[in-house]
Amino acid sequence: MKILGWHDLRKAEVLYVRYPNNVFVQIFVRTFRYMNPNSSGSTPPHLQWDFNLFKKESVAHVIVFNDTICVNGCQYLYK
Repeated sequence: MKILGWHDLRKAEVLYVRYPNNVFVQIFVRTFRYMNPNSSGSTPPHLQWDFNLFKKESVAHVIVFNDTICVNGCQYLYK
């Protein structure tokens, strides 16, 4: 699992979860209440963000891929 940026690589926006058989889930947060989504300093952002605090945030939407094919939440891909 990794927390990464979507539109801005230095701002947490999505949690990537990879399952066996190349199934990927992207979990997006709209507004952060528990963690600061902005990366600071020289540490790579995906190492700096707090996974436990990210889990407390409210989910805005979820996108699911089976390999490279979007199977759920596809309407959010191009927003």
